[in-house]
Amino acid sequence: MSSDRQQLPDVFLTVQDVSHCIRELAEHKNRLYSRAVALRVGVVADTSEPAVLSDAAQTILSGTRQPTVADVEAAITYLEKALTETTIVKIVAAAPLSAGGQRSIVRWFRSLTGQMVLCNFATDNMIAGGVVVYTPKRVFDYSYTTQVTAQLSVLQKELLHG
Repeated sequence: MSSDRQQLPDVFLTVQDVSHCIRELAEHKNRLYSRAVALRVGVVADTSEPAVLSDAAQTILSGTRQPTVADVEAAITYLEKALTETTIVKIVAAAPLSAGGQRSIVRWFRSLTGQMVLCNFATDNMIAGGVVVYTPKRVFDYSYTTQVTAQLSVLQKELLHG
């Protein structure tokens, strides 16, 4: 996991996925720390197993049989650094996209760039249809509203001079 630019496993599709995993790992770290402190002071620790970690958290912690507090802290640091170095694209659609649709879009961006890309998905019923794509440097508007507006001038000329 050590490279100049942090790469995230493919299990992460959105910024929310990474943020959720960071929160989940932080909670797991707190449970591990509480157990370690309880053992040191001789208090009977809560031995109930925490909720099963998500696939994303398990993927990040893979290779560590019984993760320690240090392992979890390292995973959190890794995710936070990767999140700051990863290209983030915002996709605004007229209607909510299914999980499969979101997955397809993220995979398409990744295949297009050959890099890790995360997406933020949002909806805006004002665009009437299509999508608007916000990259770090540009906006690409493929919405129905923009297409209609662009064609109005052509229609107007046709009606006036037709």
